[in-house]
Amino acid sequence: MDMCVKCENPRKVFAHGYLVPKERCGCGCRTARLVAVSEDGREFSYTIDQSRYARSGRELWDAFEAYLKECGIAPGDEIWFSQSYDQTFQGTLAPCEPCSYSNCFVLSDNMEYLLPNGMKELRYEYLLRAAFLGRKQSFDAFQKECGYDPANEPYAGRELYHAYKQQVDKDEFSPEECGKIAAYFRASVGRNSALDELIGAEALRVLRRDAPALFAEALDEFCAMYEALGEDERETWAGFLDLLHSEFCSGGGTEAQTAWEKLIGRS
Repeated sequence: MDMCVKCENPRKVFAHGYLVPKERCGCGCRTARLVAVSEDGREFSYTIDQSRYARSGRELWDAFEAYLKECGIAPGDEIWFSQSYDQTFQGTLAPCEPCSYSNCFVLSDNMEYLLPNGMKELRYEYLLRAAFLGRKQSFDAFQKECGYDPANEPYAGRELYHAYKQQVDKDEFSPEECGKIAAYFRASVGRNSALDELIGAEALRVLRRDAPALFAEALDEFCAMYEALGEDERETWAGFLDLLHSEFCSGGGTEAQTAWEKLIGRS
């Protein structure tokens, strides 16, 4: 079984891309500038020269990669990325030749390939955890409650992340919260959608850390359900099995992991 590589305390950079307003750029993907700040306060800011957009975009990217190197960012660390349209943008746009998404410098596309498993979007992470906590508040409402203002990026994004860690992705959940998480997992088994698989895997990760007994019960129930399936039905759970295998591959000797290893051995 392969070993997982996970950082206990990953370095973090909070980056925000300001886009040219949609009414100025039909594709809606043209970047005006990129700002970032590391957890320890190292700053980055780069404004693209719109008169030579594609080339200036590549120069921005080179500068950002150099900044990440200075911050010591490596596989296992995290880049929390967000974007918004800069409604204050007043620059003059020189059209790309030809103007199309495929020929454009698209910041979000570059970000996706920057760090294996290290690129994070707070909106998406909030959605995963709010679901199994039974949290009804939308991400937009959460932003508003926290006083988030995209004009104050990247510091606003860093502060929003800290609020998220305090309220949603806690370092430790209470027994009552763990009970809700276990109940969600039991109810979700059988729905088998891509999103439910991701939420379910994250729910198990939290239970494994904060409520080992509930984790063992939930995993046993899943194992029993899986073993009762026919061969064709088991194929539909291949993606979820891969997620669990990745999550629990680092070894730990818990009873729940033993049950999981038995399941892997039989599947």
